Amino acid sequence: PVRKNDQTLGYMSVRSEPSRQQIQDAEQAYKQLNSSKAKLDTRGSWWQRLSVKARMASIMGALIVLMGANLVASQSLLGLTWTATAEIGAFTLMWLMLTFGTFFLLLHTVMKRVNCAIHHFDHIAQGNLTDDIDISGRNETGQLLSGLATMQVHVKVMLDEISVASRVIEAKCSSLNAEMTQVANKSEEQHSRVLAVAAA
Repeated sequence: PVRKNDQTLGYMSVRSEPSRQQIQDAEQAYKQLNSSKAKLDTRGSWWQRLSVKARMASIMGALIVLMGANLVASQSLLGLTWTATAEIGAFTLMWLMLTFGTFFLLLHTVMKRVNCAIHHFDHIAQGNLTDDIDISGRNETGQLLSGLATMQVHVKVMLDEISVASRVIEAKCSSLNAEMTQVANKSEEQHSRVLAVAAA
C-alpha cells in the first residue's frame, strides 16, 4: 500500500526475480485456483485474527471455568477424608501451574515475534533489505511484521528511484562535459585563427 497522512492512497507492485521453484509453486497454485474457482483465504483462522489480549483472556477464562468445575466436583469429597482435601490442593496446584505455564507460553510466543521484528529492524539499519519477513499473522504482532515488510519494500523503492535519478544525472553530466570539451576545442581553434590573422 502507498500511504500518506495515515491514509492508503493506492497500491504499487514491487517485483523481485523469483527462483525456478517459486515459479513452479505459483503456477501450481494458479492451476488449483482456476480449476476449483475457489477464493483465497486472506483472513486466516479465527484464532489468528484474535488479538493477544483476547487470546490470553479466552485461555484464562477457560482455565477459570475448569478450575471452578474441578472445585465443585471436589466439594463432594471434602467431607470424606483428608485424602480428598489433599486432592483438592493437588488439583489447585496443578491448575495454577498450568495457568502460569500457559501465560509464559503466550509471553514466549509474543516475545518471539517481537524479537523477530527487532532482528529485521537491525538488518534494515545495516542496509540489508532482502529479509523474507513473515506476514502471515493477523493479530498485533502480525500487523507489526506486516508494517515492517511494507517499510522495507518502500525503502527498496526509494533507493531504486535514487539510483535511477543518479544515473540520469550522471548521463547528463557526461553529455555536458562532452559539450564543454567541444566548446573549448572551438575556442582553441578560433584563438589559433586570430593569431594567424594577426601574424599576416
